[in-house]
Amino acid sequence: MIKTFLLLTSSWLMLCPCLMSGAENMLPNGDFEKWSLLEGNPPTGQPVNWGLGQSSSKPVRMPGFARSSDYAVWMKPGDKNAIARGVPNPLPSFDLEFYFVAEDPGTSMARSFNLCLNEKGAPLPSVNLRLVQGSAPGRLTLQAFDGKRWQNLAEDAFQASVYNAEKNTLTTANVYRFQLKGNFDGSGSYSIAYGPENGELTRVNEVHYFQTPLNGTGFSSFSFTAAMSQAGFGLDNVSLK
Repeated sequence: MIKTFLLLTSSWLMLCPCLMSGAENMLPNGDFEKWSLLEGNPPTGQPVNWGLGQSSSKPVRMPGFARSSDYAVWMKPGDKNAIARGVPNPLPSFDLEFYFVAEDPGTSMARSFNLCLNEKGAPLPSVNLRLVQGSAPGRLTLQAFDGKRWQNLAEDAFQASVYNAEKNTLTTANVYRFQLKGNFDGSGSYSIAYGPENGELTRVNEVHYFQTPLNGTGFSSFSFTAAMSQAGFGLDNVSLK
């Protein structure tokens, strides 16, 4: 399943215009304010500049939940759902930040969120993160795949949100800010920081959980994937520096 998304890397790169020196954010429309091909109620379509997975259903444009945001994206679980971005030139180091909400997937083996970071030329993701149910319903744990098994990075660190599909709104909104600082220069580490939208961040430094070893070719693309999820999640204000 993940390999299928990696085959779309070239199309993601076509959607990403060349970067200007000194640009604040490398991702035009990282805030999901612009959409195309909207249809239905709730409205589904394609966020401008974002690539989609090979799915018959499209992401939902939902009301924004980050500060000063009009729109965000809701990822429905299953059916090869994914949104992705690439960079025209591989990066040895980078800072990825976004805001998210996630539903409770129901068990500690089921997921409601998946982030994959890809190195240029690698057949599988280098970094593979997911959220699963924690020690009790409503609690979520962040895990990273080390190539053999899932490892806990932040146990019971998040509270689940509740999404009403009929009204296209969050009836319970627990909004989190998430940062990932990656070093894809061959040194093989990344750091994360997370916390409430306007609160203090908790940091985990020098993480070495990789699905595939780095080969030093640089960070080239990433995807938020719902294909293997049992519950939905929302994203807002994604930035890459």
